[in-house]
Amino acid sequence: MASLSRQLPLRFLLLRFGVLAAASAVGLTAALAVLLGSFERQRAAVIEVQATAAVREASRDLQRLFFEVVGDLGIISRLPPVRTAVDQPTEAHWRAAGQLFGGFLVEYGRYRSISVVDRNGAPVASFPRVAVKTHRAAPLSPAAGEQQQRQLVVFPPIWQGSRALLPVARPLLDATGRPRFELWADLQLNGAFEGIAKILQVPELKTEWWILDARGQVISAPPRGGSRQQPFNLLQRFPMLRTPLAEGSSGRLLDSQGLVVYQALNPLQQDLNAAPGSGLGRGVRPVSLDWMLVMRVPPDQLQRGSLLASAQGQLLIGGLYLAAAVACGLLAYSQLQARLRQVDADRHAQELWRLSSTDSLTGLVNRRRFEELAAYEIARSHRTGAPLALMLLDLDHFKEINDQHGHDTGDLVLRSFGGAAQAALREIDTIARWGGEEFAVLMPQTGHQPALAVAERLRRTVEDLAVLPRSAESEATAPVRITVSIGVVAMDAGDLSLEALIQMADHGLYAAKASGRNCVAVLQAPGQKPQIAPG
Repeated sequence: MASLSRQLPLRFLLLRFGVLAAASAVGLTAALAVLLGSFERQRAAVIEVQATAAVREASRDLQRLFFEVVGDLGIISRLPPVRTAVDQPTEAHWRAAGQLFGGFLVEYGRYRSISVVDRNGAPVASFPRVAVKTHRAAPLSPAAGEQQQRQLVVFPPIWQGSRALLPVARPLLDATGRPRFELWADLQLNGAFEGIAKILQVPELKTEWWILDARGQVISAPPRGGSRQQPFNLLQRFPMLRTPLAEGSSGRLLDSQGLVVYQALNPLQQDLNAAPGSGLGRGVRPVSLDWMLVMRVPPDQLQRGSLLASAQGQLLIGGLYLAAAVACGLLAYSQLQARLRQVDADRHAQELWRLSSTDSLTGLVNRRRFEELAAYEIARSHRTGAPLALMLLDLDHFKEINDQHGHDTGDLVLRSFGGAAQAALREIDTIARWGGEEFAVLMPQTGHQPALAVAERLRRTVEDLAVLPRSAESEATAPVRITVSIGVVAMDAGDLSLEALIQMADHGLYAAKASGRNCVAVLQAPGQKPQIAPG
C-alpha cells in the first residue's frame, strides 16, 4: 500500500503534465498559426508595396528622361548657329552646326548621334560624321510640318547588338515658319534600362521586368534570334495584361504566376509640345508612346524567407512562447532601426537640399536655385503666354560701408536688406543673392506696370531702412542708411532666355547707377534705351 501511494502522485503528476502539455501545444499551435499567417500576409503586402513603389519610381524616371530629351532638342533647334544654318543653308554654316552637335553629345552623353536632314531625307549636318542610319528619306510635307512644328516624333527602337537606340525627331522651321529641315537624334536607351533595372530591385528578391509597346511587344530587350526578327510578345505569357494594356490602366495581379505589377505610361503626355505626331510628313511612321512597365515577382520569391520554411520558423514552433516572443521582438527592433535610418536619411537629405539652395549669409535662395526657378518660369511663360518680369538690384556705395564700418556691419546690412526686401515683395516673387551686394528678383505673371510698382515699393522700403553699425557703443551712433539701384525688364510671351533677361536687366541697372543711383530703370524690349522711372 505504501508503494502504491507513492506511485499515485507520480502517475498523477505525469498525467497532469501530459494534459497541460497537450493543451498548451494545441493553444500554442493555434496562436502560432494566426501569428504566422498574419506575418505572411504582412510580408506579402510589404513586397507588393515595395514593387508598386519601384514601378512608379521607374516610370517617373523614364518620363524625366523624355522631358529632358524634349528640352534638349528644343534648345538645339533654337541655338544661333542652327538657326543661321536653317535660314542660310551653306556648307560652312552646317559644318559649324555639326561641330556644335558634337559638344552636345559629349555634354549630355545620352545620344549616339545628332543630325539634320533636308526635305528629301539627305543629311546636311551630323555628328559623328557617319551617323547611325535609323531613318529613311521621303518627301517632306510642308502642311504636315506646320501642324506639328513644335512636336517631338518618336520612332520604333532599333537594336544594334546589345545597344538600344530610339530615333527622335522634330522639324526645323525657317524664319517664315515653314519646315525646311528635320533635327534627328538617336537616344541611347541602355542607360535608361540600366537605371530602371536598379530602381526595380526589391531587397533580397529576384524579379523580372519589361517595357511593352502598345501591341504588347517587349522593347526593353533585344529581339529574340537577332535584330531582324520581331521582339517577343509578352501577352502570350501573361494574357491577363491584354485588357490593362488596351485601356492604358495601372494595377497589380497576384495569381499562380506570382505578383505582377504594371504601370501604363506615356512619357510624352506630360508636355503638350511633345505629343507624338503623325510623322514628319515623309512617309516614315512614328510610334505611339503608350507604353507599359511590367514587373513580376515569381512565386518562389514571394515564399522566400517564409518563417514556416526557415530555421527561425522552426525555432518559433519548437521554442514555444519564448521563441515567439524573441522572434517578434527581433522583427520589431529591425523595423524600428530601418525606420530610424530612413528618418535620419530624409532629414539629412532635406538639410543638404536647403544648404545647396540658399545663401548662408542672407537666408535667401542662391544663384543656382534662382536659375532653376527662372528656367522653369520662362518655359511656362513661353507655353502659357503669361508675362514675366525680372529685376537686378545693387546696393549703392556698399564698398564705402565696408570701408567705414567694417565687414561685420556690411554683412549686417546685407541681412537687413534681404529681410526688408523679402517683406516688400509678393508671395509669388523670388529674390536671390546674385553675388556680393547684387540681388535678383523673379516676378512671374507680372507685366510692365506691376513690375515698376513693385520695384518702386522695394526702392522706398530700402531707402527707409536704418541699420545700426556693429561697432556702435552707444545709442547716439548714427545708423547706416542705404539705397538701391534697380534694373527692371518685363517680358511678354516670347523667346527670351534667362541670359537675355539678365543682360537687359543689367543694362537697366547700369543706367540707374549712371543716373545718380537710388532709382529704377526699365527696359521694355531688347535694344531699347533704358528709361528712368519717376520716383
